[in-house]
Amino acid sequence: MEILDRLNIGMYRSDTEGNITHINGAGLRIYGRSSPEWGQMNTRDLSVDHRDWSRIRAQVQELGHVAAFVGQARANDGSVVFLEMSIRSLVNQEGTFLGTEGVFKDVTNEVNRSREQTALAASIQQANERLVQFSSLQEDLLFSLSHDLKTPPVVIQGFAELLLRGRYGALSSEQEKPVQTIYRNILSLSDMVDQLLDFSRMLRKVHAQPSPKSLVQAWNDVCEGFGRTGYVMAAFEPCEVHGPDAVRADHTGLAYALRNIAHNALRFARPGTAIACQISRDGAYVCLAVDIPSLLEDHPSLQRILDSLFQPASAAQAEAGLTGPGLAAGRYLATLMGGDLRCEEFPGDRGRILLRLPAARAVDEEAC
Repeated sequence: MEILDRLNIGMYRSDTEGNITHINGAGLRIYGRSSPEWGQMNTRDLSVDHRDWSRIRAQVQELGHVAAFVGQARANDGSVVFLEMSIRSLVNQEGTFLGTEGVFKDVTNEVNRSREQTALAASIQQANERLVQFSSLQEDLLFSLSHDLKTPPVVIQGFAELLLRGRYGALSSEQEKPVQTIYRNILSLSDMVDQLLDFSRMLRKVHAQPSPKSLVQAWNDVCEGFGRTGYVMAAFEPCEVHGPDAVRADHTGLAYALRNIAHNALRFARPGTAIACQISRDGAYVCLAVDIPSLLEDHPSLQRILDSLFQPASAAQAEAGLTGPGLAAGRYLATLMGGDLRCEEFPGDRGRILLRLPAARAVDEEAC
């Protein structure tokens, strides 16, 4: 009894009618009583639901015990507590039922926490389902919008070409200059719409179950072929790897995000620059750091680049294949895959692009 009291575990005995004949100090505290009050405590009256009490009592008499179940009980002040109980029957040598004996502990706090966690999990699941629906709706809207925006620039572009070719008569020098300006801008707008359409098409595919992928392998595949056009472009140095590099991500989204990072790093690095790359483990993430030791003199801030979906490319860059969205597209995909993308600038025109993605589980790393 003393041991049970120190452990705050209640213990009782009752007769054939359910009247409690003995209860320890811990049991009294759980029920909110200061003294046994013999004759006034009955297991039936302490139960919240008398039907449950009858079923449990019948099971104890039939099977001899009932172990480790959680039930409701009524404390002395009328409040309801949750008890984890184990009960056994008391019989004499002839097998006659004499009553019951049980041990119990108060698990009200645990039950309340479990209920709160269950409610929170249900709320999170509901919110996640809404986010998935919103993401799908957003991508459908983006695809529809980019598709609808495609037609007007094509019409304007064709009409501007006809004007410049003299289809509607020769243009004066005053007329030709603004038409050429319109033509250049409509080509730029058409390219933006093409990029938006390609991006929205790709987003429709980024819903497959994420699977493990070696980040260094994916990065090397993206960098293959770049940095070999001399003055026009910088070059990537071999990537340094420190620790496990497997990430858990959608492969289509990962390839697009890495290509986006590579293109933008080459756009804003001075020609001939050696771009250093490093992959390392960062807690539950794998981090790719792309260090640009020398940025272009007239480059915009990297934070502005990170917020921009469209970045104009020079003729030389376009010829080298450096077209496509700005880093905002890569950041969107990184976030979609459970990671993040950010940029840092340092004195001396140095810059860094940092990508973090969830690390693959240990069992997936072996498969990868």
